Amino acid sequence: MPEPIQTKIRDSRLQLGSSAGSPNQGGGARSRTPSGSDHKRAYGQGAQLTMDVLLRGKWSIRVLCAMRFGPVRLGQLGRTISGASKKMLAHALRNLEADGIVVRRDLSELVLHVEYALHPDVRDSVVSLIDRIEDWGEAYLKVAVRQNEAKAKPERKLRGSSSRRALV
Repeated sequence: MPEPIQTKIRDSRLQLGSSAGSPNQGGGARSRTPSGSDHKRAYGQGAQLTMDVLLRGKWSIRVLCAMRFGPVRLGQLGRTISGASKKMLAHALRNLEADGIVVRRDLSELVLHVEYALHPDVRDSVVSLIDRIEDWGEAYLKVAVRQNEAKAKPERKLRGSSSRRALV
């Protein structure tokens, strides 16, 4: 079972020292960027925490992409995300719910009706991050296609002196 995200957050704060302390401790508001050797550790921890929460498992990012336009039901996710079983989607939803990224609303009266939505406190930042990841993926795809095309074209080597070049 994955480590609860609350434990990871607590451990990150402990390793950073007083970063979670009050602004009255020694000099007012703290800087967003730690100084010295703590900078690399803190930056890495934040990136790792993001990866652990949002990109945990194969299906989490796809679930989040499907939810960025509004609440969804498990059946909708199953139809939207090809190749994923309902069991795996339910597992991804439970993990995201435990991490506080997704909220589950039970609207059942007679018929089972459960919706999942991005938590209002993190919705905008998650949607922004997903959009940026998607933009990066599209840009990287263009670069990768160009690189593959360049590798596929054989280079023509020149032979001879600089004044008289003969194509081989």
